[in-house]
Amino acid sequence: LVGVVGVVIGFVWVCWSLVLGEDVNRSDVETGSMTENEEEVVSMWGADVGSDEGWSEAVCAVQQEEGGSGSREFLAMLYQAVVVDPTEGILVEDREPTSLFMLEELEGLPDSERPEIHSHGGSCEDREKMDAVRRMAKWAWDGYREYAFGSDELAPLSRRGVEGFGGCTGVMILDSLDTLFLLDLMEDFNEAKDWVNRSLDFACLKGDVSVFETTIRSFGGLLSSYYLTGETIFLRKSEELANFLIAAFGSSEDGRWLLPVQSCPLGSRHCRFPVLATNLAEVGSLTVEWRAFSRISNLTTAEVGRRAAEYIVRLLISALPRDRLPANDIIYQKDHYTFSGHASVSARADSFYEYLLKVYLQGGRGKNEMVYFEAFRKEMNLMILNNVVGDDQLPYRLTHFPVPLNTKDQHMDHLACFTAGILALGAFAKGTDLSFGEKKQWLLTAERLSESCFKMYLHSPSKLASEISFVNSAGVFQSHNGLYIHRPEAVEAFFYMWRLTKNVKYREWAWFLFEAIKNQTRLDSGGYAGIEDVADMNLTKADCMSTFFMAETIKYLYLTFCNDSVVDLNQWVFNTEGHPVQVDPVLATLFQFPSPVEPFGLIRSSYPRDARWLITQRVALEISREYSLGVGRGAEGS
Repeated sequence: LVGVVGVVIGFVWVCWSLVLGEDVNRSDVETGSMTENEEEVVSMWGADVGSDEGWSEAVCAVQQEEGGSGSREFLAMLYQAVVVDPTEGILVEDREPTSLFMLEELEGLPDSERPEIHSHGGSCEDREKMDAVRRMAKWAWDGYREYAFGSDELAPLSRRGVEGFGGCTGVMILDSLDTLFLLDLMEDFNEAKDWVNRSLDFACLKGDVSVFETTIRSFGGLLSSYYLTGETIFLRKSEELANFLIAAFGSSEDGRWLLPVQSCPLGSRHCRFPVLATNLAEVGSLTVEWRAFSRISNLTTAEVGRRAAEYIVRLLISALPRDRLPANDIIYQKDHYTFSGHASVSARADSFYEYLLKVYLQGGRGKNEMVYFEAFRKEMNLMILNNVVGDDQLPYRLTHFPVPLNTKDQHMDHLACFTAGILALGAFAKGTDLSFGEKKQWLLTAERLSESCFKMYLHSPSKLASEISFVNSAGVFQSHNGLYIHRPEAVEAFFYMWRLTKNVKYREWAWFLFEAIKNQTRLDSGGYAGIEDVADMNLTKADCMSTFFMAETIKYLYLTFCNDSVVDLNQWVFNTEGHPVQVDPVLATLFQFPSPVEPFGLIRSSYPRDARWLITQRVALEISREYSLGVGRGAEGS
């Protein structure tokens, strides 16, 4: 008995000294050098002391330990984790956010000595949950395959296909290819690949087709499939699609690129200019795909498309307001464009901000592309200043600006949950000169927004979050728009936060969402349906299963439980539809932007209270000359 007590006391002492002792150097742990005490703790959990990943292996062992409150307590000491018990819905508050603790250890180290972002995560996978997500993907895909194969989407209640993106191009197939491949559903992947080879023909596109949605879903899906597999069929089909998409970029007679169209008859390539009304997301979120395409295709179209997409973003960056986010909508007025309406980071603006960071990461964090990160930095700081509301009493949420006085009108879109992930990704990115104060603010905001996004589900009677939520006076999220359509943004945030912090709460939150989706939306006939009103426990089903359910929601769920080598975030960047393309430092050498960007000809509206800003012809002309982008009217002739 005395011996047992001695062992227990010794173990507790070692654990406690590891976390709080003066002789512990966590920077050494991160770089693979452990003290004797640390080696003893690692070895207790069956990990390899001599391995650089020994520390992470020990943590994985703790996480995978059956039951046992002791393992959870030990993990909480190691990572100061916030733990949620999904069966009880209880939040156990932590002493300090994990990510801040890690940042403090990395602060002051030069880039050459800092571990790569995400590398501290090790190879901790949860095979049981990965298999459960695979079964969900299989059930969703089989429903689509049986009732709607070749159609754009599945209407799971009426068991039929729906053509929402021009028809005939099987957008669900293109959007699901890389998910099927990553989840090792190879029989289904090969069947989908065979359909692409035999049946996919973009010339059959009918009517006006969304350029943005076609780019992020179809183009992105084909590009990602090529990057992941090297199968030439995906490159060939992406080249075919590019020759239609390029028609969305027009130019004036004096060689200035015009804003790309929102939608047009892509099948005939007859797009109409100038664009009279559009928004930040749809014109400013085409870069990741065209840049990735330009590195694998020798077509002239690839280079023209990349230049046009980057030019448009440069144009927008140069016209951003100095003291607030730009309004989401862009309206043409005679000889200029006007930012108009409310400013937010959700619908009609979200992916513009996302791509400012991801273009920087996609190019290997090159100095020549720092202009993108600096724009992202400024916009995120303005967002935190003007658009984030919440305090110790009420949860954080992202609302629009100007902020409504009525608390109920300070709603938060589910779409905005993605910002938690990109804030954390930006805070950990190398090659920047972010101050520690900025990193701390970004990560605090990311963690609190992540928690709010989880509470949108936790507080819902059905445990599913609606499209829009608001917080009541008691700090409880309530539905503002009851519809649920398998949105991915919350689990996307949890995926990034898990990869970056290794705080176990994010896996538990992701699993909470998985079980709610499975229990409330799975159909016995095949597929998964939306919910008309998440606050109504009758749970009336909605006849929709969007392509992003396969492309994003299921993929991010699966990757949350994988080890970090599966789509390593040091080597891959996700487009806004969840399609990974490889990081390529060559991209950072193709154009050299002046830094900082000077806002040529920026004119503030005469109506300062409505937050309108103008992009003038002079802006476009100056940037066009810099790029030497003189092409004929309409991109067909390029």
